[in-house]
Amino acid sequence: MKQNILDLDPQKQRHYIDELLNYSKLVQEKGLISLEGLVKNNGNFLDYCLLLILKKYKEEDLSIVINQKVNSIISYIDSQLNLIVAGVLAVYSQKSEKIVDLTIKSHNYYNTDYTDESYLACCYLLKNWNQSIVEMDKLNLCLSVKQFCLYAQDLFENEINPGDCILLLNQKKMTMLKTLRQTFDIIVMGVISIHLKDETVLTKHKLDCMNHLDLGGKFKKPLKQKKLAIKKGFAVKKEISVEFVLRSLNDDAIQKVLKEINKSDLAMLLSNETNNTKELIYKNMTNDEKNSIKSKIKKDYLSEDIERVQLYFIQSVFQYIEKGNLILSFNE
Repeated sequence: MKQNILDLDPQKQRHYIDELLNYSKLVQEKGLISLEGLVKNNGNFLDYCLLLILKKYKEEDLSIVINQKVNSIISYIDSQLNLIVAGVLAVYSQKSEKIVDLTIKSHNYYNTDYTDESYLACCYLLKNWNQSIVEMDKLNLCLSVKQFCLYAQDLFENEINPGDCILLLNQKKMTMLKTLRQTFDIIVMGVISIHLKDETVLTKHKLDCMNHLDLGGKFKKPLKQKKLAIKKGFAVKKEISVEFVLRSLNDDAIQKVLKEINKSDLAMLLSNETNNTKELIYKNMTNDEKNSIKSKIKKDYLSEDIERVQLYFIQSVFQYIEKGNLILSFNE
């Protein structure tokens, strides 16, 4: 697998979003043909996706091809991280070179010389750890693997015992893969939006909605605890509204969220929402549920109470997404 396509940096999510928005503006002004002179086949993931747009795939086919590529990349990096974890334990426990070699081979299905350069670099690193770790940049390893190895070295230097070391490495691996997947998903969402020729402001909303978490899993404060402004009869947050969040979910996801929301709070929420928002919610209820909610709606709610339930609703959706209980799947 080409090295460049693996070198995605979750720390640069904002940078990728800005790039996607620039491409979106260009396509809005000059059409998809304008990408031809800008996109280069240099192997990085964003360019790979944009080149697929130029091949004029249908939306569903484009989504399938790109997501298969993402799954392949994540699996590839995961296999390398697993190799590092197993090899590090052997190195850390000061096993013989033969044991280290057998440990590496246990991660090679065919038990033969594997020709992938990145795999060979991992093997070389594990067999020559002390001298290789200081020359990391010279090895043909992707960014995620390099960062992972540096973390392992930090554990070595702090003399963490082998058992705790492996636990920490596995936790680090899961965290890295999760944030890497999130970064890939942001790019995929942006590329699909560009392919659909969405207005740039809609593309921005989609990307900002997916970028609501920092790398530690905490709210970045796009919700920044700023007060929602009441305008034109419905709540508008700087970037994210209840209607937009609902359009970011498919019907199954909306139904899951509605089950967790207090019915009195839901009635208050709907009292000051657009007809489009109400329709997105009502169509995911039974007739009895819909009639019950309508009967609870009052006209004299305080604006701060409405703001509270709106913010709670948006945060609830984001928390479900973070836990993996909901998947973004934009409603038309």
